[in-house]
Amino acid sequence: MSYIYLALAVVAEVIGTSLLKSTDEFTKLTPTAVVVVCYIVAMWLLTLVLREMAVGIVYAIWSCIIFPKSIKQKFWDLIH
Repeated sequence: MSYIYLALAVVAEVIGTSLLKSTDEFTKLTPTAVVVVCYIVAMWLLTLVLREMAVGIVYAIWSCIIFPKSIKQKFWDLIH
């Protein structure tokens, strides 16, 4: 179950991060609320995962999922 929680935490974090630009520096209420809720859900799920898995393992999995996406996005931004 920990891996499912970890995957859901990653999804919540990616959604929250993806919506940051739409908050317009946190001046728009709805996108800001969604970002805050996504981050709260991500951290809550992460605490559930950390009850059963070591921090190092969780961080390694989290980084392997999130980090390649951010590299692809930076590369995409550079070429377009």
